[in-house]
Amino acid sequence: MTDTHLNTILFDLDGTLINSLPAYIVSFQQNIREVTGRDVSADELAAHISIPTPRILEHYAAPEQIPGMVARHNELMRQNASRIKFYPGVPEALRSLRAAGLKLGVVTSQIEGELATTRAALGIDDLIHVWIHSDLVAHPKPAPDPVLLALERLGEAPETAIMVGDSIYDLGAGKAAGVRTAAVTWGFTALPALLEKSPDLVLRDPAELAQLPGM
Repeated sequence: MTDTHLNTILFDLDGTLINSLPAYIVSFQQNIREVTGRDVSADELAAHISIPTPRILEHYAAPEQIPGMVARHNELMRQNASRIKFYPGVPEALRSLRAAGLKLGVVTSQIEGELATTRAALGIDDLIHVWIHSDLVAHPKPAPDPVLLALERLGEAPETAIMVGDSIYDLGAGKAAGVRTAAVTWGFTALPALLEKSPDLVLRDPAELAQLPGM
């Protein structure tokens, strides 16, 4: 995918740059247990992780319970922030891309409170030009809205950008926004499902993120 015009890389967060699954699982399990008394398996919760938290909670509680559960979820995620980890090689790749002069953005399905916790835990605000969470748009991924908002804030056109993610929602949002797409295989979605979305690139190791401008 050699293209000298690529100057903007938009990243999904969970399953792409970070492994946040341990923090999510224990937070959701405790929250749902406190409100409903139900024990939910890690595998069941993992299947929902790529969509915004309020939509996940709607599977387990009544609509009137969701606002309180969202507030509790944000509190639990702060308590479990130490479980949020970069995938090996990601910080180095981001520093390399930033040093090369690329514009970097994060386009995530995390809600505002979650992203505040994540940003504090990661400490990479000096590397990321724009952060887009799902509360900023009417229609989150796989709609193009969050990708287009990131491009707007960066002052870039779709043809200059690529969306990198581990889910069909990331790839769908990227394609709908008219940007190129790269699927990563180390996240939460099996490769066959990603390939069905016909990504422009498939990355199999986080170290490959640093090579995106020349691929």
